[in-house]
Amino acid sequence: MTMLPISIPVYATVCSIENPAENKRIGATRNIKIDTKSPKLKSITAISGEGSYKKDSQILLMLTFNESVTITSGENLSLGFKHSASTTSATVNGSNVIFTYTVGKGENTDELELSSISYAGTIVDEAGNELSDWNLPNTTLSNKIIVDTTAPAAPTITPDWGDSKIVFDTNGTSFTISGESGATIEYTIDGSSFQTYNGEVSLLNNGTYTVSARQTDEAGNVSSESTPITVTVDKGELLTKITASTVSGT
Repeated sequence: MTMLPISIPVYATVCSIENPAENKRIGATRNIKIDTKSPKLKSITAISGEGSYKKDSQILLMLTFNESVTITSGENLSLGFKHSASTTSATVNGSNVIFTYTVGKGENTDELELSSISYAGTIVDEAGNELSDWNLPNTTLSNKIIVDTTAPAAPTITPDWGDSKIVFDTNGTSFTISGESGATIEYTIDGSSFQTYNGEVSLLNNGTYTVSARQTDEAGNVSSESTPITVTVDKGELLTKITASTVSGT
């Protein structure tokens, strides 16, 4: 029997053992982070300042997350408020969302508070974890925002000078005006331009005066004009002395 030569391949495995003293590891050259946690809503804050806002005013709010996220279809985000209103638009700004609330007719609240958040789309962090907890991080805002779309009542002029509306007084007369707390009050005399009311107004000359007033509340709502009041001032200075040329006669 003839034996044929057989060629057997030989493989050599080379292993490299790192020197522990050199402290070589993946993290020394690669920034690898294991992240299995979903992102969360961190806070909702008011960009707009404290104060009162009337119809058609725009109030800006910002939603932030607890980490950097990618937002798709951010325009579908919406915030609801406890006074049965909601934001009218949303814009993605990096990892934040800016909401715009345009105040509508008849919407009023002594303090803007959040009630809900709604969204159709996806929000994921850098590892691809999707946001799943849509509970509001807060319902109140650090800035106190008042929504006021109701015009105040017309201010009150005092006194009303009685039924006769005639004042006989050498010092003339004066009036005061009262209105809503914090409002700016204006008055007009005889149809002249409105003037800002800063305190008691004097009517010192003889004549007839017609006075009315209006007020603008802190949100900018303007009242109707008060019913005009007309008063006549008679200082009694036209007749100062009566004389006669004879002592008696018929």
